Amino acid sequence: MRKKYRRKDDRSRPLLIAPAPLPSIPGTLIGPGLAAQIVVDKYAVFLPHYRQSARFWRRHRAEVSRQTINQWTHAIARHLAPIGEAELTGANVLQIDETPIDYLSPGHGRTKTGYYWVFLDPQRGTVYYDWQLGREHECLGEILGIDEDSGTARFGGGIQCDGFGAYKRFLKRYGNVRLAGCLTHVRRKFIDAWDESPEVVLPILLKMQPLYRIEEELRQSGAPPDCRRLVRQSRSRPIFVELYQLILAGRKAHLPRSLTGEALNHALSRWKRVKEYLDDGNLEIDTNLVENAIRPTKLGLKNHLFIGAAEAGAASALLYTLMANCRAADIDPESYLTEAIRRLRPDATREQIAALTPAQLAPVLKAERLSGEVPVVHPAAA
Repeated sequence: MRKKYRRKDDRSRPLLIAPAPLPSIPGTLIGPGLAAQIVVDKYAVFLPHYRQSARFWRRHRAEVSRQTINQWTHAIARHLAPIGEAELTGANVLQIDETPIDYLSPGHGRTKTGYYWVFLDPQRGTVYYDWQLGREHECLGEILGIDEDSGTARFGGGIQCDGFGAYKRFLKRYGNVRLAGCLTHVRRKFIDAWDESPEVVLPILLKMQPLYRIEEELRQSGAPPDCRRLVRQSRSRPIFVELYQLILAGRKAHLPRSLTGEALNHALSRWKRVKEYLDDGNLEIDTNLVENAIRPTKLGLKNHLFIGAAEAGAASALLYTLMANCRAADIDPESYLTEAIRRLRPDATREQIAALTPAQLAPVLKAERLSGEVPVVHPAAA
């Protein structure tokens, strides 16, 4: 509401009107609460925009087209993009996986396939989604950053993945990155070969069980990385040696193209990468954490099937990032988004933006609720 005034003593003079408030989301007139509801409904409850439009009409007799909701969603994503980008900073190890998703490609008469690249910091539990049109090793370079002068990646930590060829090519080109494997992917091959050779597969699977029990004990105890490394060296490494001997023995009696032979060769070809976790307490035994982080994108596909355009993939990736990190921080995503939008200043510094990630904002919001304080917001949210 903008009040208008006219001088009583001289009505010929022009009207005076209060200036319009700055929008909470640049380019829109929606408030933080409505913006948060739209994002959570789409990316946490998986309610497509056309269903949200129908609900606005059914509940409030408000005609809000899905095109309008879509435009609002893109504006929200642009506004919150700096917060999502802050999630990757400070990681020593990243679990990475990629998953396909179709998008509309006008003029081709069909959809094309793009990819969400998912990056997870196993120590903090934070996740970052990135949208790419392919899954080549160059995509990794765009995300992790490349120093062209030295020919190295700006991220010099460890990458844990499923062994896809793009990661090996990235490592070959930028050797300052360490590559670790996943025991679960090795295990799945043996499960596939169970019906063919149970006498070979069963001892191998049984030998893997104590490795996972050790990891469960470490997880429940909250052991720091150095402690995890020492425990793995003393308890897990001898089991790994015995497991390696079982795989070598089985390899001699099976054809390479049989299911059992493929499982054995797959394990041996990735053995060096898989056992990297024994020497680094920051690594996990497998990449199950990042695979679990992919699941929300697949739940979304059951409802909206594909992305409307290639350019829209980046917005979806950013909003999936914030939803995943709200779960990791155990904070209600709608409450978080409402406050993040209210507090995000147009001229915010990098430090101020980093303070608005779900992990950083969650304890602040909890403390304010307990104390009954009213948060200070920037004029755009007034």
